[in-house]
Amino acid sequence: AMHDPRKRPVIDDDFRALRARLSGSVDDSPQYKTITTQAGLALVMRRVEAAIAKGETIALDFETDSIRATRARLVGVALAFDGECGFYIPCGHQNVGTSWTSGDLLRVLRPVWTHAKVLAHNAKYEMEVLRAHGETITSEFGDSMLMAALLGKELKGLKPLALAECGVRMKSIDTLIGKGKSEITMVDVPVQDAAPYA
Repeated sequence: AMHDPRKRPVIDDDFRALRARLSGSVDDSPQYKTITTQAGLALVMRRVEAAIAKGETIALDFETDSIRATRARLVGVALAFDGECGFYIPCGHQNVGTSWTSGDLLRVLRPVWTHAKVLAHNAKYEMEVLRAHGETITSEFGDSMLMAALLGKELKGLKPLALAECGVRMKSIDTLIGKGKSEITMVDVPVQDAAPYA
């Protein structure tokens, strides 16, 4: 069965814990770093390994060039740890060069979806992107969109949930890629704009 009332306290606790960590500690300064060097990527992997060892949850988000996961090319990966530390790792933006391809980056980050506890919003998309790129998923994935639905929240989109539950106002994707005939993909969005969005 989809709804298991025994799971509700865990989900409620997850939202409460997230709200508590963010309330009063949110400021306007960025809490993320854009990673474009091998040394930076090694730092991220040390943080990933530490999170896995401690059983911490890693938040995961992919920036791609399509809403169709099976056709999407990876443009960047966002990882966040413990509500305080986040990284954006570009691999497909036009305006930034890195020494890795999207395939290289997926190989390096593989422990995230094979050994960590992962949280994503609409995790199905991230999982489909991974599978489309030939990756095998063995990690436990949590999904904040499904958590919201199970809790009976009317708002299930990430931006409305972030505002309602955490008081965090997120930038709209339309401000980055536009709409209609002038719409671009994340490939063309400058990495300095994509990083805080991710």
